[in-house]
Amino acid sequence: MAALRGVSFEHKKGTECTDAKFHRHCLGRWRGSVSMGFDAAGKRLRRRVTGPTKTAVLEAMADLREELGGPETVPHLDVWRAHRAGGDTKTPKSRRSLRLPDLCVEALLKQREQQDKDRLIAGTKWQENGLVFASAVGTPLLAGNVRRAFRSLTKRAGLQGQWTPRELRTSFVSLLSETGMAIEEISHLVGHSSTVVTETVYRHELRPVIRSGADAMDQLFPSSRPKSG
Repeated sequence: MAALRGVSFEHKKGTECTDAKFHRHCLGRWRGSVSMGFDAAGKRLRRRVTGPTKTAVLEAMADLREELGGPETVPHLDVWRAHRAGGDTKTPKSRRSLRLPDLCVEALLKQREQQDKDRLIAGTKWQENGLVFASAVGTPLLAGNVRRAFRSLTKRAGLQGQWTPRELRTSFVSLLSETGMAIEEISHLVGHSSTVVTETVYRHELRPVIRSGADAMDQLFPSSRPKSG
């Protein structure tokens, strides 16, 4: 089976490849697959697509993605596995797919460009591990190195004190709460089993402003709002 740009050509059994680059005269079929997310065990689910040409398969995959909608159509992060014993997440509620904000997408695109440069510089020393964030030679980053790099960034940003990457999670909750987001949504985003856990762990970061009543009244009686000026 020969792979090419996300799809592959499957030769018919008992036949030989006569065109290794384009498979124009080969007997067989083109095939591809579209991600459907993950099952409860963290195994990726895929729907396969086949066709007589590579173009037909690519078009069928695009149509299927549009039909399915959901996380596959937007940049997102699948949180279905964890760096823990057994590879599972802490709780079933921790398994989730999160849309990435535009700022995050831009940063990841820049990171990919930087990693391409690192790969060229490293040459034969590069070790491909499929990591988004890796050392200058492609190996996993050590926890101590990550913490030192993070402290360097916070210092350059003018933040006082000894910050750790873990505190990004606390800041995330605080910023979301400041926008008035419901605690149920915040709890889902951080992967807590219930809002009680969120309220207990982040009680100092949450802003308990109940807006639903006021919002409902504003919609019912829009003319009652005070005029500015």
